[in-house]
Amino acid sequence: MSVILDETIYGLWFIEIPEHGQDWLGSIKRNDDGTYTMNYRHRYYKDDKIFDSEDEKSWYKATDTLEKLLDCVEITKDSAARFFGADNIRITSLLKEGKTFDEFMAEFHMLPFVHQELSSAH
Repeated sequence: MSVILDETIYGLWFIEIPEHGQDWLGSIKRNDDGTYTMNYRHRYYKDDKIFDSEDEKSWYKATDTLEKLLDCVEITKDSAARFFGADNIRITSLLKEGKTFDEFMAEFHMLPFVHQELSSAH
């Protein structure tokens, strides 16, 4: 499973917890039937590699109303701040609201946790 970035994206959130060797990533997208789906994962660092890492990732998926999924995001952010201490986490949010998909992706690529692997076809 992964975070799908396409025209249906509502937003994404990233919670970095570097001192505890983990992070959380979630996204919400709109479905054709009017519901929303949130894909999210917990990652526990095993090494310092960006690509081909042995990090442990646990993926989850939930489908519900936008309001309920946004509540889940807020609960996750609040829980991380309470458990690890607000000074020990970094939260990044990116919402598509009012942006074209290209504008959203341009902002996404500027986020500090986004890494791209470029390859050339031979």
